[in-house]
Amino acid sequence: KINLILIVITLSITLTAFSSLQSYAMFFVRDVLNLENPTTMMTYIIVVLGVSIGLAMIPAGKLSDKFNRKYIIFGGGLIGCASCFIMTIFHSQIMVLILCGGIGLAVGTMFGTIWALTNDIISRKNAGNQIGWLAFSFLFSSLGARGSGVLIDYLNNYRDNLGYFALISLAGICFLVAPMTASMIKK
Repeated sequence: KINLILIVITLSITLTAFSSLQSYAMFFVRDVLNLENPTTMMTYIIVVLGVSIGLAMIPAGKLSDKFNRKYIIFGGGLIGCASCFIMTIFHSQIMVLILCGGIGLAVGTMFGTIWALTNDIISRKNAGNQIGWLAFSFLFSSLGARGSGVLIDYLNNYRDNLGYFALISLAGICFLVAPMTASMIKK
């Protein structure tokens, strides 16, 4: 039972990191990159994220079958954390695209491997019920991501763009906390 709770927490934190970045990316691009029409840049970001997530999922799954799944989740978390924190320092258009690629690799790696880890710990007799509990991960992450808008507005009123950098930093922290939570899962 504790393993299922840890999986829900791990997935919630990972989803919160990605969802919060995704939810406010348009405003970040407009305000931080000073683009009057951010739609072209957002199109590039969506393509980079989609491709990098897609490219990471299958290899991450294969690696997690061969090696310890928790190590693969940690690797993804480190890539995501580094990408977020580097983005707070270097945020030109090209760097944002490169770092979004890193975030996509992290998300693809972590999602695929978290699902594999979930399959390892659920019982065959009660699989539907236990997978149903994972739906709470989406609820919790949605609340966390949308709630971060209040933080962005508050900090941006205090200092220009501070809220965006705080959000990106919190996402980076989430990319580290999720693997730490996964490491507590007992097989």
